Amino acid sequence: MKLYRTTAGVILESGDRLYRHSSDWDTVVNRSGLFQSLRDDILSGKAVPVSLQWSSVSLLAPAQLQEVWAAGVTYTQIGRA
Repeated sequence: MKLYRTTAGVILESGDRLYRHSSDWDTVVNRSGLFQSLRDDILSGKAVPVSLQWSSVSLLAPAQLQEVWAAGVTYTQIGRA
């Protein structure tokens, strides 16, 4: 399963099907047991099948309101022996 944040909303890819999720990105990704929750959302209708052309939407960074600390940064201490 793949999860995308796009200009068309939260999109799930499961197998060869695409689904639009009814919740915002932060609500979706901050749940415990995310994989099982997404499967349940597909079965319950919280994520509905969509016919989407990838050329019609833009991918967004997979972060919304959550803080991202020092992603890809290496720190060194200077002046300590």
